Amino acid sequence: MKDFNQAYDLVRIVEIALGRAGLSLEDGDLAADRTAIHDAIVSVKGYRGLGSGEISFCADPTPQCRDGNRTAVLIAYSRGGENYETEVLARVTMPADFGL
Repeated sequence: MKDFNQAYDLVRIVEIALGRAGLSLEDGDLAADRTAIHDAIVSVKGYRGLGSGEISFCADPTPQCRDGNRTAVLIAYSRGGENYETEVLARVTMPADFGL
């Protein structure tokens, strides 16, 4: 289930970003389209992931930005093996200066 959650969140975030990007898809505009996709991804804020809590992106080259929104997730495995099952027990978002 965890892999599905992450794949679903990835597809949804890409869908949101591509909807915002305003791509031209013309041969001579590849660089501009790449920049538009980057800018659209970093504009995603507060996306509520299936298992991860809120996901936000930013463009700043700082450790706080690069390391995400610092939401710790406690996941329990209710059944093991090949067809394992999980459930999210808790989500806790830490302040940016918490030191994670």
